[in-house]
Amino acid sequence: MEYFLIPGRHPELSAAELWAVAERDHLGAELRETAGAIFISTDRELPAELPSWLGGMVKFGKIIGEVSEHELTGWLADRVVESGGRDFGISIYHGGSAARFKNLGLEVKRVLRERGIKSRWVSSREPTLSAVVVQKNGLIRTGIEFCLFADGQRISVGQTTDVQAFEEFSFRDYGRPRRDIRSGMLPVKLARMLINLSRTPRNGILLDPFCGSGTIVTEAAILGFRQVIGGDLEKRAVEDTAENVGWTSRNLDISKTSVRILQSPAEEIDRALENTKVDGIATEPYLGPPLRGRERPADIEKIVRELSILYVKSFAAIRNVLTPGAAVAAVFPVFRSGNRELPLPVLEDLKKLGFLPAPLLPPGLDVKMTARGSLIYQRPDQRVLREVFLFKTSSLDNTLKKG
Repeated sequence: MEYFLIPGRHPELSAAELWAVAERDHLGAELRETAGAIFISTDRELPAELPSWLGGMVKFGKIIGEVSEHELTGWLADRVVESGGRDFGISIYHGGSAARFKNLGLEVKRVLRERGIKSRWVSSREPTLSAVVVQKNGLIRTGIEFCLFADGQRISVGQTTDVQAFEEFSFRDYGRPRRDIRSGMLPVKLARMLINLSRTPRNGILLDPFCGSGTIVTEAAILGFRQVIGGDLEKRAVEDTAENVGWTSRNLDISKTSVRILQSPAEEIDRALENTKVDGIATEPYLGPPLRGRERPADIEKIVRELSILYVKSFAAIRNVLTPGAAVAAVFPVFRSGNRELPLPVLEDLKKLGFLPAPLLPPGLDVKMTARGSLIYQRPDQRVLREVFLFKTSSLDNTLKKG
């Protein structure tokens, strides 16, 4: 059985998130990546809810056949008829095949017309239909979208079964009552990816020790975690999180989740939690003050030094609240200064605490990782890049036993 996922703007992170969920939920899935798509091979049906759990998914579906090019038009027409609908769309992924299939939609429509069937071909100026176009035209509910993946003369054909809930993500990004723009806004989709990357079991306890306005807390509640704990130094952040959790509960059912919010510096989160242990951490720590682009190199270097101290102290406290084998998914800043990129030089100090960067991706995927074992999340013209890490703590357990 084979499925496909069309990733968002950061395909490496999308693949990492999918692999993390597959590992956490024991889905027995193998991943392979090609230009524009991630393929999932498994000997079982994947949960129908899987696409809705993901933050980095644009489209999701099943591979329904492999067809030669000369059979393709009639084969697609047959599938349109079988679907019971009359609307269809075609997206061309992989293999530089857009020009080859430029008129494919018109040809399928012609074949259907010759059979006496009226149809509507949903098209776009681009070779692929966006999630918005697919949803707005009802291609999942009452029609069909074909995703074509060409390899020479053989074409794998996928049928889209899900698209990203873009309206819901946007509503939570911009509709929530408290948004701290000055301290930096963690995008909702990235928050969800961090939660999934942490591999925290849903029946466990997830911690965000730098909760800000509560994006990770609310997304974890929406995903149905048993307990979520958010902590922050600032009283305003604690109040913002509480209000955003309340707003979320009025718009969505998060009754399965117990939410606890603490006012505490991350460097003292172990004291604030007392005897509570957590099963995973997803967090974007403080990324530094807003930059205007006129900072001198010395100013940037000072920020890097100060943040490095904060992060090491925070991880020292975090190590005391983790259950054995728990993982930490975290964002670190990478600063641009002139032609240089300055990451936080803290990995050796974290190693001494028992934290090692763990692989974010399975072996065999042709993806770009940094030399530090991280993945980069960035938006156009950002002065501060986000460096995404997964830290495993099995080495931490050994370190503590030796100490």
